Amino acid sequence: MKNIIINLALHDLLYLWASSLVQTYKPCNLHMENGEVRCQSGWGPCCNGCKHLATNGCTVMALNCKVCFCHAACYSLPNYVKDLLNRIQALMQQIDQTPYIRESRGEWLKRLKKKGGDTYAVR
Repeated sequence: MKNIIINLALHDLLYLWASSLVQTYKPCNLHMENGEVRCQSGWGPCCNGCKHLATNGCTVMALNCKVCFCHAACYSLPNYVKDLLNRIQALMQQIDQTPYIRESRGEWLKRLKKKGGDTYAVR
């Protein structure tokens, strides 16, 4: 039980850290254009079609989505922010959350449970 509590705490801290970077630097530069949501690349955002996406944004804590961006979005970030995101990605691997696999906090917990993790309640 101790390990899952530590993993949950680390996950949530990493999520808050990454979210604050995204809110501050806005790498996706989401905006409306001709009635459609567009992003930095000029296309629809990477999260178009995601089951967790609502009209007002993401409905879950999806850590991976806060650290993985397309080339256009990455290019817009200062180097020190890219370094911070790389450090977050390295820490994510310590809690068995692989960057580039988009999953919610609940989906991550369910995956850990299937791998034989401690018993816990999924929120």
